[in-house]
Amino acid sequence: MTTVTSVSDIKAYFANTDTPYYFISASNFNLMNLEQWVKNWKNVNFINCYDGSNPSVFVPSTSGTPVLDSIESINSFLLGHKQVVEDIQASGIDSDNHGKAIFLFFDEEIEKVCDSLNIDICLPPNKLVKQIDNKITTTEIGNEAGVASVPNALESVDSYATLMEIAKQNNLGESLVVQTAYGDSGKTTFFISDEADYDAVADQIVCEEKVKIMKCIRCAGTAIEGCATRAGTFVAPLLTELIGFEELTPYRGGWCGNELYQQAFSDDVRASASKMTENLGDALYSRGYRGYFEVDYLIDLDTGELYLGELNPRITGISAMTNMSDYAYDSIPLFLFHLLEYSDVTIAMDPAEYNQTSLTKGANTVSSQIILKYTNPTILCF
Repeated sequence: MTTVTSVSDIKAYFANTDTPYYFISASNFNLMNLEQWVKNWKNVNFINCYDGSNPSVFVPSTSGTPVLDSIESINSFLLGHKQVVEDIQASGIDSDNHGKAIFLFFDEEIEKVCDSLNIDICLPPNKLVKQIDNKITTTEIGNEAGVASVPNALESVDSYATLMEIAKQNNLGESLVVQTAYGDSGKTTFFISDEADYDAVADQIVCEEKVKIMKCIRCAGTAIEGCATRAGTFVAPLLTELIGFEELTPYRGGWCGNELYQQAFSDDVRASASKMTENLGDALYSRGYRGYFEVDYLIDLDTGELYLGELNPRITGISAMTNMSDYAYDSIPLFLFHLLEYSDVTIAMDPAEYNQTSLTKGANTVSSQIILKYTNPTILCF
């Protein structure tokens, strides 16, 4: 068994690996440029963001494509495509030499297809991912790890009166933020300050077994990624998070960009976020979750407290920034630790050194991204 003891060892291992790696997704956005680090890395995508100029991107013919209404359906389409299957088979993969696949989202059907193609999914089982992706479960994991959320209650709600009674019992005030168990980019985060606000979203709240009811605070958003491994949890630099800009997103709680620069946070905030992320990663690993995850923290602008916002058990919209930062190029991308966790490799490294360097040097240069969404409430056809 190979043992890696340094950043140099990790670079050499992935530069020389013969294992085929496939990132299967609508585009290669989340893990762009990993082909610069991993030999035999291929992006199997539905959209070619490079107009054919990047040889690591493989886009099969899409003529006669059915309507695809989710990332999972796109991934299923790609995995079942004749050209993709032929490409996988031509790579030398067989029952004795498996390839490896990474997804943004996947399901049990995709797990079965990968098994039939002799491809190992380098992610925790879908069933476990779904359990941890539940915002109610996330809050409980945070509590166990000593990472507190904004003052909240986890309760079922059947009316505005019930909501306000729960808020009163838990000293949450009259201005509330309510989240359902599942949701993406703020689509199921509701800001409720009166009965009219509640009525507008009541049908999405009353159908839930439990919702997270939070005190509404004046806050700034942050985002950070970590990787839970058998050697411990490795942590990337802390990013700002742009939330709810109406020019960029139709959702008041919607994510729409990030920034990485030194002056964004105090040293104390960076240190707290890094340690809290390490604690969350260790708590995830104890539950059987291995590998990459992302955490949103909220800074209370009135008290300075740092709270857990949400935890995403997957690669995310900030993964490209994390793994393409100048710090990543000076060291290695955080995602390589995820791939090591799913390889036959012993990681003989203490995360403390990587995390400390990430903390002190990770934001020495400036980078940013904005995410543009269609904000008009109607679709215009010309």
